[in-house]
Amino acid sequence: MYDRHNRNIHYLRISVTDRCNLRCTYCMPERGVPLIKHANILSYEEIASFTRIAAANGIDKVRITGGEPLVRKNIVTLVELLARIDGLIDLSLTTNGILLAEFAGPLKDAGLRRVNVSLDTIDPGKFREITRGGDLNRVLEGIDAAENAGLLPIKINCVVKDSSGEPDAVLVKAFCERRGFHVRFIRRMNLETGDYAEAGGACPCGRALPTLARIVGRKRNMFVLPSGERFWPFAFKVGALNAIAPIRQIQLVQKTTRRIEVRLVAPRPLDGSQQARLRAHLASVIGHPFEFDIVPVAAIPRSAGGKYEDYISEVEAEMQGSRR
Repeated sequence: MYDRHNRNIHYLRISVTDRCNLRCTYCMPERGVPLIKHANILSYEEIASFTRIAAANGIDKVRITGGEPLVRKNIVTLVELLARIDGLIDLSLTTNGILLAEFAGPLKDAGLRRVNVSLDTIDPGKFREITRGGDLNRVLEGIDAAENAGLLPIKINCVVKDSSGEPDAVLVKAFCERRGFHVRFIRRMNLETGDYAEAGGACPCGRALPTLARIVGRKRNMFVLPSGERFWPFAFKVGALNAIAPIRQIQLVQKTTRRIEVRLVAPRPLDGSQQARLRAHLASVIGHPFEFDIVPVAAIPRSAGGKYEDYISEVEAEMQGSRR
């Protein structure tokens, strides 16, 4: 499926409940919110039926969300139904982690691949204050259980007030680096207007423009090609992709705020399955819902410094045009 801007639509988020077992101060007003009647919520069979239709039309990535999805009764049954659908290459779930220790093993056995966990602080007192009574130890136990069950890679969502440089955010980042988890910082939502943005910049619509340079988080060791394209070091190695296909070189070129051109040097073209697995791998590593256009090339040009592997290229002129 493609939208009117010719973007490939292949990612589906399914909210299975509006209920939650926490009352985070930035997420829900203290007075609460009106809840949807149970009769108006899709059954698991209806969700699975819709997802089968979506998969037949190009959806290959599904994320289960809420509210808090683990509070919905028999959530493992839904995962089993979705995991059986042909064409899905990634099935994940976002959770606050409170019930994750109990569900990690059954979810993995049912076919879930990975989890995102919300974690705004590693200070028990602050966590209790932010969540209006939540127990940080239960979340940490849930993260341990997810790791032991093989729900990997684990991604941590950390809400900040203004930036990722805040003390709690710095400690969460250090925790993730020690454990080998991915972390994403999200600016606190305005409950009155609904505006939010990823930490690191915002646009007038309230959402961040996700650039690869911002995701990398720094521009040290920058190289410039004669064409004017600029390159920054990135986190994965070409060798890590060999389990998917015999890729010799790879270059990621950000064309718009949503699209990335993946230039590959390989001995033969990737088949459909390999392309789908590569897209899923890149999405997992980068952690943003980019669309990936795979383009075979004969060679990747070397940078002015003589290097070429494992670099991202961001075409500045095109990115500036997308910001207008």
